Amino acid sequence: MHILLTPYKDENNKPMLTARTIADNNLDVIVLQYSPLITSNDIDEVMDEVRSALPDMVTEYEDRTLYNGYWYKVEPDEDDMDNPRGDEQLGTMTCFHKQYDLGDGKGSFTPESLIDYCERPDVISLPLYLYDHSGIEVSTRSFIGRAHHAEWDSGMVGYIHCTKQKAINWFTTDKKPWKTISQKRLNTVLKELIEEVKEYDRYLRGEQWLFTVYAGDEEILGVGGFPTEESAERDAKFYIDTVKQLEKG
Repeated sequence: MHILLTPYKDENNKPMLTARTIADNNLDVIVLQYSPLITSNDIDEVMDEVRSALPDMVTEYEDRTLYNGYWYKVEPDEDDMDNPRGDEQLGTMTCFHKQYDLGDGKGSFTPESLIDYCERPDVISLPLYLYDHSGIEVSTRSFIGRAHHAEWDSGMVGYIHCTKQKAINWFTTDKKPWKTISQKRLNTVLKELIEEVKEYDRYLRGEQWLFTVYAGDEEILGVGGFPTEESAERDAKFYIDTVKQLEKG
């Protein structure tokens, strides 16, 4: 016997689990639905009553979500992350810092020559800021005004940059070749550079996620290394949908 403790509605105001879902999937489940306003003490009292009424018959899945007949759980991935700067990237992160070896290093630049380089008309660049406070973070936006003590614990450390020709080569396809950088295409390049910085920031903060899929009590798949909680959940559901399709033949 499995027990699922669930609120009436999810964030989209849809039922978390219905009697039809249970029937369609032949689930052996007790559903305890509670108001979102209920306190944690009230929940504990309900759980204690269930344990007393059904001793040795209840498996609690408070940390899992039921989807299409399977359970899944998304949680932080504690394994070491690979530095994304080892992969092929559009931008080059040139950074200067006395304590940390950041981005792609200094290359042959000095701080002055890097500024001169990034001001060239054939170069696309964004500034890089470091926030050093109980861990380090990077961003293309200043941390001042949006992080604690950023006035003292943050500052500019370099640039992420690429030449316009590299951007043209990067985005050109057989069906859609790039020959020049229009304003719309410039926005596309800048968006890609920002995403690279966000990915590197997640690496510095050690932020990655994993999902685990269960059939009842049995773990059938666990995959980690996802950059966001949302991407891990999306792939968990995709895997479950694939399994269900295979089951149908």
